[in-house]
Amino acid sequence: MSVSQNPSPIIQTKFYAPRLSAGLINRERLLVLLDGSLEVPLTLVSAPAGYGKSVLISQWLDLQDHNKLWLSLDSEDSSIRQFLSYLIADLRNEFPDACQTSQELLHIPDEPSVEVISSYLLNDLDELEKPCSIVLDDYHMLAPSSPVHELLDMVMRHPPSGVHFVLITRRDPPLQLIQLRAINHLLEIRLGDLQFTQSEIRELLISGVGFTPSEDALSNLQSQMEGWAVGLRLVMLALRQNNNPDEFLRSIHGGIPQSQEYLFNQVLSTLSPGMHDTLLKVSLLDRFCEDLVGYVSDTDLNVPEEEVLSGKEFILQLEQRNLFTICIDQHHRWYRFHHLFQDLLQNEFKKSPQNYDFSEIHLRASQWYESNGSINEAIKHTLKAGDTNFAVNIIERHFYDTLEQDQHYILEGWLEQIPAKIIIERPELLLAQMWIYGFRQDLANVAELLEIVDLLVPESGDEENLRGEVDFFHGYQFFWAGEIAESIKHLKLAQLRIARHKHMLIAEADLHLGTALYMAGQGDEALKMIDERVSAHGGIHLARRIGARAFIQLLSGDLSGLGYSARRMRTIDRVMRTTLTDAWSYYFSGVINLQHYRLDEAARYFSHVLERPHLIDERAAIDTFAGMALVQQMFGEPEKASQTIENLEHFVGETASPEIRRLIDSCKGRVGLLQGKDQFTAMGQLKSAVSTGFFDLFSWLEVPALTRVRVLAAEGSEAGLAKAQELLDEARQTSESCNLVMQLIEIAVIQALVLEKQGLKEAAEDAVEHAIGLAEPGCWIRPFVEAGPKMAELVVRFSQKRGSNRFVLHLLEMLNGVHAQTLERTVTDTGPADRAGFKPDNTFDGLTNRELDILELLAQRLQNKEIANRLYISTHTVKDHLKHIYQKLGVNNRRQAISQAIETGIIKSDHRRKAGAG
Repeated sequence: MSVSQNPSPIIQTKFYAPRLSAGLINRERLLVLLDGSLEVPLTLVSAPAGYGKSVLISQWLDLQDHNKLWLSLDSEDSSIRQFLSYLIADLRNEFPDACQTSQELLHIPDEPSVEVISSYLLNDLDELEKPCSIVLDDYHMLAPSSPVHELLDMVMRHPPSGVHFVLITRRDPPLQLIQLRAINHLLEIRLGDLQFTQSEIRELLISGVGFTPSEDALSNLQSQMEGWAVGLRLVMLALRQNNNPDEFLRSIHGGIPQSQEYLFNQVLSTLSPGMHDTLLKVSLLDRFCEDLVGYVSDTDLNVPEEEVLSGKEFILQLEQRNLFTICIDQHHRWYRFHHLFQDLLQNEFKKSPQNYDFSEIHLRASQWYESNGSINEAIKHTLKAGDTNFAVNIIERHFYDTLEQDQHYILEGWLEQIPAKIIIERPELLLAQMWIYGFRQDLANVAELLEIVDLLVPESGDEENLRGEVDFFHGYQFFWAGEIAESIKHLKLAQLRIARHKHMLIAEADLHLGTALYMAGQGDEALKMIDERVSAHGGIHLARRIGARAFIQLLSGDLSGLGYSARRMRTIDRVMRTTLTDAWSYYFSGVINLQHYRLDEAARYFSHVLERPHLIDERAAIDTFAGMALVQQMFGEPEKASQTIENLEHFVGETASPEIRRLIDSCKGRVGLLQGKDQFTAMGQLKSAVSTGFFDLFSWLEVPALTRVRVLAAEGSEAGLAKAQELLDEARQTSESCNLVMQLIEIAVIQALVLEKQGLKEAAEDAVEHAIGLAEPGCWIRPFVEAGPKMAELVVRFSQKRGSNRFVLHLLEMLNGVHAQTLERTVTDTGPADRAGFKPDNTFDGLTNRELDILELLAQRLQNKEIANRLYISTHTVKDHLKHIYQKLGVNNRRQAISQAIETGIIKSDHRRKAGAG
């Protein structure tokens, strides 16, 4: 549970279309063609370099009155996370509140599937307030294997209304173009369309050079250049220095390949030595500004000192000479060369290796970018210089900042560029990799790297400052192994040794230490420590420390305290929490209400998490699916429960690990028992061995070992009950050693059933007494209800023999209300609303809990977007719910819905008064 304080660094210059030059001619035939593109979701502009693709689209957009966005792509955008980061940032420049749900996907540790990303993105794009065109320039820069192609295919399959994509590319993208053509969803502009006609060439020369060519000169130019825009611009530059332009045009021969180099040399020959030298150096940069040009060019020049150009003078000459330079920001600070011109300059650079130090130029660019906070570009130039060690030093200086901002994926991208043999020798890089594995709970890889780091980081010496992080990972490893005493020892050392400025790492140590202290029987000390750390560090990473308190309260069975912590997590300042924090708080609230057997409330909170399950840790998301399936089955809605399990399988995907598969099988078997399936069918779901280790038990709702015990108890054979007893003993020992009270309640309830089936009635009553003693402080009801009619009989017998207190009477009331005899079969009566114990509060003609939430917010006069923000759903979803509410209430608008809801008692009239008072 973490907080992302700053966004990933975004290069704003990628969002600007090429600036249109004064000499641009109006290509009416293409502009008219593009006007028709708004009727289809995708326009493809595909042609080789230099045919004016980007300029044409920029010119067309300049004439449009709808919103338009431009994104220039490069190879790094092949990462779907980076592509989405830039696309969302671009959209938010035009629509500040756009793509809130898609934005949240950027801050989760594990990258969601393309299918998940596309569903979020489509919903967000569909909610844009105004029509817009989204231009993706240089689309060919994406790797052929990039998942971005799959994402766009999915978007085109169900294109959002009002959104038009334009792809500008040198080659056809790997998209489903045939299908798009077949359904008339694609407009194509290709080489033949982009070639300048003879009349357009004449107009270009007249407007650009003030020269009207003869027919034979124009004919030769058309024949040799084949309408190639860059070639024509080279011709225009060369003509300005030529005394006989007509003869020059007639002399061009050899077609594009030979003409290109000839014309290029004609242009370069007119430049001063200083301009020529700086051009070649700057050609190594993807983009440049005055300061960067000055820094990169400040090396041993091969020109007289008086010829040396400043960055300002260089850019001024570029603009005056119209040397294929494109301004890429609104403030006229950043520029780039036309790609083809840059290629020609780089080829010229390679011809004179003795005059230039390739590595030195890239290293200077790297130094400039790092000092200006552009770490990605700093690393890229260092690697281009071939100096991997320099790149490693940059990563070591900055990797902690990415951790502090919860941008593990950025750090992972940096490390992927460094050879493994170098990482293995650098303790800081190994620790960076371990933090990535740690946040994913990849225990095996953490353990493997920890052995190596231990040898590289001594207790004292040059690397002593890293020892605190090594201590943390020892504590982390011992924690999940259930070796609590050792975990505490190392985590306390970590608290003392981790550098004071590494706030997030200290907060992680606090979280694990607080939980470990509780499990060692030092709960009061744990809570005191957390409170002291909050005071010492203020609001920095407050969510992590509240999370530590919440885990302690859940493990101890303190549902009341957990409720307070969960609410606090949702109400701390937005700067100090994220959607991940909110998701955990909703998960905790769902668990509380499930254990109290308030099924309607449990479903409401679980549904918050399941609307965006990728925003919470995978294990907690799986637990939420399992919890929701239990709620639905206990509500008497087996079809919904089965559907939820299907959704769970879809969520984890086909490549799920064996451990995850066991969780799904466990959930199937458990719900199967409640649905009345025979124990052999349920047992068939549990195909593999189950574990009763600490990690498997911890605070989870779904524990495969306990599900197997439930199945064995239902089967009831002597051998089965003996195996159940064995598993229960193992689980109890682990839970008692770590004070896992929530699991001890579950174990005691199931133990009572096993003992009863073994004919040990008094021992079964003892187990019930033990379970009640553990459950009473937190008012845990669900474990007893789920155990079915046998448990109801046991509690009745226990109360008759050993007496009742207030909790036992409440428990009996709940068990009787459930009609335990029907719990193990599918509902056949009028439905859950007619069954005591299952009836939600405030039902009216089938209104769902979500519809009731929306009605209450409606009465407070909130608009759709405000309601969506309150409930963490899309405005599209709000509209759907409103439509259903109107149908169920028999009304036509908001005002009528509120009046009807108040008259029928669905909501109280004071909602309206409060809204009016506000």
